[in-house]
Amino acid sequence: MASFAERYGSWAVVAGASEGLGEALARGCAKRGLNVVLIARRVELAQQIADDIAGATGVQTRAVRADLADRHDLDRILADLADVDVGLLIYNAAFSVVGPFWNFDIDTHLKEIDVNVRGPLVLAHGFGERFRARGRGGIVLLSSMGALQGMVRVANYSATKAYNLVLAEGLWAELRDNGVDVLVSCAGATRTPNYLASEPEDSNVPVQEPEQVAAETLNALGKKPTLFPARVLRLTHFAFRHLMGRRTAVRLMAYASNRTYKEQQSYSTGDRRDARHRCCRYPTTARGHQMRRIVQFSTGNVGQHSLRAIIGRPDLELVGLHAASPNKIGRDAAELCGLTEPTGIVATDDVDALIALKPDCVVYTAQGETRPMEALEQMSKFLAAGINVAATSMVWLVTPRQADDWLREPLEKACQTGNASLYVNGIDPGYSGDTEVHSALSLVTRATSILVQEIFDYANYDDYEFTGVSMGFGMTAEADPPMLFLPGVLTTMWGGPVRNLADQLGVELDDVRQRIEPWYADNRIECKMCTVEPGQMAAVKFAVEGVRDGVPVITMEHITRLTPVSAPNWEYPPDGKTGVHRVVVEGDPRVELNTHVSDPLLDVTEAGCVSTAARVVNAIDWICRAPAGLIAVEDIPQAEVIRGLMW
Repeated sequence: MASFAERYGSWAVVAGASEGLGEALARGCAKRGLNVVLIARRVELAQQIADDIAGATGVQTRAVRADLADRHDLDRILADLADVDVGLLIYNAAFSVVGPFWNFDIDTHLKEIDVNVRGPLVLAHGFGERFRARGRGGIVLLSSMGALQGMVRVANYSATKAYNLVLAEGLWAELRDNGVDVLVSCAGATRTPNYLASEPEDSNVPVQEPEQVAAETLNALGKKPTLFPARVLRLTHFAFRHLMGRRTAVRLMAYASNRTYKEQQSYSTGDRRDARHRCCRYPTTARGHQMRRIVQFSTGNVGQHSLRAIIGRPDLELVGLHAASPNKIGRDAAELCGLTEPTGIVATDDVDALIALKPDCVVYTAQGETRPMEALEQMSKFLAAGINVAATSMVWLVTPRQADDWLREPLEKACQTGNASLYVNGIDPGYSGDTEVHSALSLVTRATSILVQEIFDYANYDDYEFTGVSMGFGMTAEADPPMLFLPGVLTTMWGGPVRNLADQLGVELDDVRQRIEPWYADNRIECKMCTVEPGQMAAVKFAVEGVRDGVPVITMEHITRLTPVSAPNWEYPPDGKTGVHRVVVEGDPRVELNTHVSDPLLDVTEAGCVSTAARVVNAIDWICRAPAGLIAVEDIPQAEVIRGLMW
């Protein structure tokens, strides 16, 4: 395999190299054996860096003065370096202003476009043509997390960085067969002089060091088209792309931007009591149950239990089974859920074959929160084919009227196309935030606050890859925050139920916010979830709060620990239980409901999975009779979900 110098030598051109990240990139190229041309408007600083690099590494260096906002200087760079064996272009230069859009005149905004858009375009076009002709080379463009969505205070700047992101990805696809590597590095807040000069005030924003960003960027060249050079950035990108719609992402970034910079403007994540789509009214009387033809989709923690229930119920007929794992395909449904008598239904991964069976309903329990676009496509395909869907996945749809447009609208369209219905629920989010709360509220004449809690020991819950990682179990305080700790992630998961309950109560919320408190172990803890070493996280308390007049009035809180020794000062389930779903309504009178699920053969967390499955399996017949659309729990008469449970 060719070395870095052999592939991209003998010279690298770094535009914007007089300080900060540009300097770190120039030094990184030199350490990898490349001679370096440093381009900067302040050439005296670039020359000092060039001399230091040459003395430290022995490579050749040149400092070139250029104003990258000037088209003539861009052309001059290409002309002056025509005879230099340049194999790598890094465009790091950027110009930005921070503040409300109309605080700056149009010439200032045009300068941002000149430096951040025209500059990389001209140099990538000029040097890229040379690289393509000789069959090797590399182009690196620096973008930003701001490129992923619009941002207040830096609206034009984030738009220019979106151009760099899209340009680089397009060139990567176009030049990869010509031996030319292209990479866009989407850095977050980086401790450069320009960043510090913007006077950021929010100390909670994770800030990277220039040397870290430079090293990850150069190491990624030739391996991928797009880099988010830190784990927290990769998690943030995942959350923005897969866990929330663009509207939510823009609002979260606006909140972060206003906190980071001076002269903060007031911002509220707000509620959504706007003129959203309302699900149509549903029938309140039911006919006798008829046999329903069912496809079970997945056989995981929840799916194996819904599969057992479908096989066992006399009013449901299993006609198809989906599995994603190759070692499950072709096996009988009974074997995959622990039953002994074969059903004759074997698992397949062919969605079209399942649609061809023309089932009445698909019970969709596959993990969707980590692959939302794929799950959205699969659900939409069933719905558009006229097949109803009852799901425990995609928990944002537990309150469909609060769901973001990116998720709700394509599913509504599919429902109308196929004249089908979709219902999503579970135990939490789900039962504890709707049915249990409604029961508690029905016992008071006035309520002043509502607390919904899940307090559970997850030690025996065998789901480290999703639940364990996303909650941060086994991580140290110094590690990058887990997915659930990222700003806005909790509010995307439980904010909908909080807002929905506020809507039902007629309460105007001022804000919906999240809080998180980790607990780190003093001693080693071994359990099925994972092994936790001293100093690693073994418990977490988090909540989403609906706030009115500065006081939380609706709180949905989780206390999750690994074994009883973790977080001994936090609340435990009552009466020595392993877990509880609790609702406390302060009012006239005070009401506390504690729900415990258990099974003589199963751990309490697995019993919770049985109850999660029950929340949708029990509603199948009513879902099949409902008018087309997205169904919320309040649309279903509660007598409907207990029909057929005794036989």
